Amino acid sequence: MKVSNSIMGLIMGAGLLASPSFSVMAAEGLKPFLAAPAQEGSVKQVSDQLKAKLKEAGFSMIADYAPMGSARVLAVSNEALKKSAAKGERSAYGVAMRVSLLEKDGKVSVSCTNPEYLAAAYHMNGNAQEVKKLLEAAVGCNEPFGAGVMSASDIGGYHYAIGMEYLDDVYDLGEFASFEEAKKAVETGLAANKMGVTKVYRVEIPGKSQVVYGVALNTKKTNMDADDGVIMAVLDQGGRNRLGYLPYEILVNDKKVEALHMRYRAALYFPELPMLGEGASFFKLQNSPDAIGEVLRETVGVKSP
Repeated sequence: MKVSNSIMGLIMGAGLLASPSFSVMAAEGLKPFLAAPAQEGSVKQVSDQLKAKLKEAGFSMIADYAPMGSARVLAVSNEALKKSAAKGERSAYGVAMRVSLLEKDGKVSVSCTNPEYLAAAYHMNGNAQEVKKLLEAAVGCNEPFGAGVMSASDIGGYHYAIGMEYLDDVYDLGEFASFEEAKKAVETGLAANKMGVTKVYRVEIPGKSQVVYGVALNTKKTNMDADDGVIMAVLDQGGRNRLGYLPYEILVNDKKVEALHMRYRAALYFPELPMLGEGASFFKLQNSPDAIGEVLRETVGVKSP
């Protein structure tokens, strides 16, 4: 079998973790997701209840969308997250926490992204523990799951394997004459929906020329390998939902537009997923990293190399 260049880094073997030069106030053992108790009722009923509780806890609702089927993703932020999102060059990727809901067998599975895990990954240097406590109080997310335990320092320098991307190895989606022109290119491309990529949310980072967009990749008609539904069918395995992986993000950073490389982003959220195997594996998504780069560049108006 011929193995594509897009996953050669995976096949080369396990990677070495770097040591980042920053501090995160977090427990030594972290996982990417937090489970809440399953809820009775429909996804709509449960999401309405959770939205009210999240608002009471001081979160602002920046998105409420249905990525597929009976699933629902609530994206939320607050002042603490926005402040922390301004700390590092790519801390903006952590400005939104996601609460995901999936209806199955008469109950609704509920989970959250882990603020401590993402704060470590994106070098946010904020009090992620407080954000975690607020999510637990509002939603009940308190049981870590989704990977073997990693320390904050390991997560901060994470990559999956030799040859695989780190946080800074991003998709280059174009450079423009100004910050305003860069934002306009993204907004225009998302509104046109030429590639099946649409806006879910938009958050400006205070004190910086940065805007992060959450985007839905409904690309079955343009590029099947980039489609959210196709990708999550491989990634989201097990009894607890991991739909907080969605939505994908585009970052406008001054005059430049970028997005996290899928070989970094997917591995960050699913570090336990094997390279190869009969069941779920990264090999089954071997074409997706290139596909995502292509549809995002086309959306912004930049031709892929």
